[in-house]
Amino acid sequence: MAASGRQRGKAAWRGLALAAALAVAAPALAQEAPATLVADRLELGTGNVIVAVGNVEVIFDGQRLRANRVEYDRATGMLKIEGPITLVARDGTVITATAAELSDDLKSGIIESARIVLDDQMQIAAVEGQRAEGRYNQLYKVTASSCRVCDDGPPLWQVRARRMVHDEEAKQLYFYDAFFDIGGVPVMYLPRLRLPDPTLTRSTGFLVPRYTQSTILGHGVKVPYFVVINDHSDLTFTPYLAEKTLTLETRYRQAFRTGTIEINGALSSDDVLPGQLRWYIDAEGSFDLPYDFNFSFGAEVASDSTYASEYGYSGSDYLTTFATVDRTRRLEYIGLSATTYLPLATTATTESFVGSLTYDRRFTPDPLVGEIRLGFDLEAPGPGVGQDEFHGHAELGWRRDFTLGAGVLAAVEGQVSADYYRMRPTSGFASEITNVVPGAAAELRWPLSRDTAAGGTDVLEPVFQLAWSGTPGTAVPNEDGLLVEFDEGNLLDLSRFPGDDAVEQGFHAALGLGWTRFDPRGWELRLSAARVIRADDLGQFTQVSGLDGFSSDWLVSGGADFGWFDIATRTLFDDSLAVTKAATRLAMSRGGLSLAAGHSWQLADAVEGRATNLSEVVVEAGYSFTRHWRGSFDYRYDLTAGQASETGVGLYYDNECLSMGLTWAQRNVISTTTTSDTEIGLSVSLNGVGNDGRPYRRACRI
Repeated sequence: MAASGRQRGKAAWRGLALAAALAVAAPALAQEAPATLVADRLELGTGNVIVAVGNVEVIFDGQRLRANRVEYDRATGMLKIEGPITLVARDGTVITATAAELSDDLKSGIIESARIVLDDQMQIAAVEGQRAEGRYNQLYKVTASSCRVCDDGPPLWQVRARRMVHDEEAKQLYFYDAFFDIGGVPVMYLPRLRLPDPTLTRSTGFLVPRYTQSTILGHGVKVPYFVVINDHSDLTFTPYLAEKTLTLETRYRQAFRTGTIEINGALSSDDVLPGQLRWYIDAEGSFDLPYDFNFSFGAEVASDSTYASEYGYSGSDYLTTFATVDRTRRLEYIGLSATTYLPLATTATTESFVGSLTYDRRFTPDPLVGEIRLGFDLEAPGPGVGQDEFHGHAELGWRRDFTLGAGVLAAVEGQVSADYYRMRPTSGFASEITNVVPGAAAELRWPLSRDTAAGGTDVLEPVFQLAWSGTPGTAVPNEDGLLVEFDEGNLLDLSRFPGDDAVEQGFHAALGLGWTRFDPRGWELRLSAARVIRADDLGQFTQVSGLDGFSSDWLVSGGADFGWFDIATRTLFDDSLAVTKAATRLAMSRGGLSLAAGHSWQLADAVEGRATNLSEVVVEAGYSFTRHWRGSFDYRYDLTAGQASETGVGLYYDNECLSMGLTWAQRNVISTTTTSDTEIGLSVSLNGVGNDGRPYRRACRI
């Protein structure tokens, strides 16, 4: 009798554990996973009824069910569960109820006073619910919101409906006879409403609409509609309706096993060019190729030269089309590219083409030998681009570093470059030109350091370089090295021209002195000065470059880094202290404030295509007023013209259930005449509906 009783008890425990586990897991008998049952007391009822009473907890397949009482009728296969009931599913969904009656496979049943929390965001409460087909939860007299619900009033927004169906497989919420409330006040009635649940990352439907106001196009609204084609591609249609335009914007994206593509386009009928269809296409993509190569491409085309800028599709002065195949490894780079440029100006519509092949390789056979560098560049400009139709450049370099006595660092290097040009018949030069230019340099550095009384460290480093470069046999027009910069980055270069057409010639010496203070509290100060001295003034550089004459301008740079605040400045000035170029940049982040600002100054230079002095201030700032409110400010001011070229202001609010943004931007195109375009944007989105607002969760007042 005792053995028989123990066997019946074990059978009862196994039956109840399996039945309760089936009530928790969606896939039932087909999935033979072990279940764990904990309860204060187990009872064998009359007939085929098994009862678990008191703190009942069932763990099955990563899911957890808690209840006060569970009855399992083996004859009918039904579970009667008394609450409070809490079910935590594997995806984090939490369901609570006061009572439930479910089949043991969880495919049908009734739930009373149901409350569902999806992904810790969307809360759904109902008077009664039904489970059907193991997939659908049908709830009646429903209230749904992702807002924090407090005792001092209604949520910021909520949806009330007569009936709601939650499709667990499609992850969609369907509301019937729904009212949308704001602050407890009904503002909209919708006979049918579909929303994605928070666990869904992609779903077909409308995206956040955006209100716009443009000086050129007038007041308007953009209403995007997102279409999921399959797991790896989607399409977005955005009708843009404004006072002076009727536009359809599109975006197509597709992911492949080895890459991605994205195509953006727009088609407009507007009052700017009445009677004409205006259009714009921008396609780009990138793919992985065998042997670590990468292929990337991009193409921009438009119906006319002003369409892209008027609608804000492109901020560039050119429409660019390119294709590139390249590979980057630790000691090697290979690149093949073809690019076309179409100027966005009514007076310049000539398309230009440039094709190029680049190969760079470093060899480090032995520390005693040093490093060997080998490089090739082949370039084929299209018609109308420059005075040469083909340019080949090859370069072989060598460098060896030494450590001398007293901590002096030394280096020697040598280089020889060869260039071949095939010139255009209209250039006025010989049809073919070949140049070979050698170069050599010796460099000394002596870093000195000392510890300060306050525990910091001072580092003082004088630098000296003596260099020589040969003279090309035949001069060619300098077309790829016009924008010459003199800074810390090229102070010790053999040639400070950025391209290959021009080479810095003759003997020249570079002298520099740098000082850095490292403080134990984490901040540092930097200051350096440098100059280049020449044996002969060959007149290669312009005055604005700072490198003209027997001796260059003084290059002075400095900065400070305090962790939360960083500033860097660089200035070129001559012996009379006249400034030719200057640039200052600062960045800070303190509390809720983030700031980046800069100022640049350059003298006018016809060679660099600058008819007037350049003086410009740029500011980008953001400030978090509270946890939920933040603002942004963007500003670009042309000091030469005496007016702002770009100004933007934004005000944003985010909490766990709502995001709002109000933006204002003005762009001024400064030329012989100034044209201005002002745009205002307003967007509102519901967090917790297919997106995540949890970082901005509010707290209830106590």
